[in-house]
Amino acid sequence: MNNRIRMLRETLNMTRAAFGERIGVSGDVINNIERGRVDAKEHIIKLLCLEFNVNDSWLRDGTGDMFVKLDRSSEIEKRLSEILADSSDSFKKRFIELMLKLNEEEWQWIADKAYELIAQRTNEELPEPDPVVAAEDAYIKSRSDTALNTDSSATGTI
Repeated sequence: MNNRIRMLRETLNMTRAAFGERIGVSGDVINNIERGRVDAKEHIIKLLCLEFNVNDSWLRDGTGDMFVKLDRSSEIEKRLSEILADSSDSFKKRFIELMLKLNEEEWQWIADKAYELIAQRTNEELPEPDPVVAAEDAYIKSRSDTALNTDSSATGTI
């Protein structure tokens, strides 16, 4: 398990100190766990899974995906249904229809502009990207890319 904890931390691109801080332990504790000097206690395992959305089975025995797949779609669908059912606000409907046509680069541009707008309005610095979300996105993309490469290489074999 110590190697998987190290792999998780490195996937999140975090130092031992920052990683430990997120679950309430020191970087030295993380260092000792990663090096196998001590075993991760049950409460540490549970905190890692909760804080970083880690699959318990993967962390304990290496089975399954590193991260738990979140079902954010049902919450989003519910909110979209509410907006689309409200006939008094046609702007929101048109805006959603336009948003559905965007590609990944355009989505990123909009996200960057939204952060800039919020920072200007609140006089705050732009937030640092959440390493957990970034790692999940990168992991999901790598799994998708692998699946696409596997599918595309198999199409010409018959």
